[in-house]
Amino acid sequence: MRLFCSSMKTVAIFADSFLRTEIQDKTWNNRVEICWADSLDSLIGMNADAYFDFAFDNSRQHITAIKDLRSPVFISETAMTAEEIDPRFIRVNCWPAMLSRSIIEIAPGTKADMIAAKQILELMDWKFQVVPDIAGFISGRILASVINEAYFTLQQGVSTPTEIDTAMKFGTNYPFGPFEWTEKIGIGNLVKLLNKMSLEDRRYIPADLIIAQEKQNSIK
Repeated sequence: MRLFCSSMKTVAIFADSFLRTEIQDKTWNNRVEICWADSLDSLIGMNADAYFDFAFDNSRQHITAIKDLRSPVFISETAMTAEEIDPRFIRVNCWPAMLSRSIIEIAPGTKADMIAAKQILELMDWKFQVVPDIAGFISGRILASVINEAYFTLQQGVSTPTEIDTAMKFGTNYPFGPFEWTEKIGIGNLVKLLNKMSLEDRRYIPADLIIAQEKQNSIK
């Protein structure tokens, strides 16, 4: 495993256009050179000090392609843990708007990879918080729970989506309301995480309206 000194380092990044914009908007140290990959083959063909696979899809083929890279590999995976996928990978919470925050969440792979990962992130001037290797990280679990409760509230006819969003933003100082978060996160990502969390605790079972909306979106 490579350890880093203070000289120029190269990071290779594979991401969709949305995440690429979020990444480009972050502050970068000029000691780091960014190399953008336009495909998985392009990413693994680069000689880099760290790899950011933010187009990770959790398929066996994808995992096999990146698991033997010599440098730390950061992946965008919220629901599945590194232990379940491959202990070498460092998970990053890449739900929309999460990379735009001043502090990002990462979950560890092996101890050696985490040491090297911390070094490269510090060199990049990215602030980060190491959290347990659990489904949803910390913020994802909180958001998923809040959104689920908002849908239960909507089912009961207590209020409208706009009113609930407004109440949450003014009452908790959230940047977005639960239904606005759903639009950004994607209903499929939300259902995937809630289903995973519900295996631990049945209170996380998705509200009927969430399931109905996810099915409707999948038909379109």
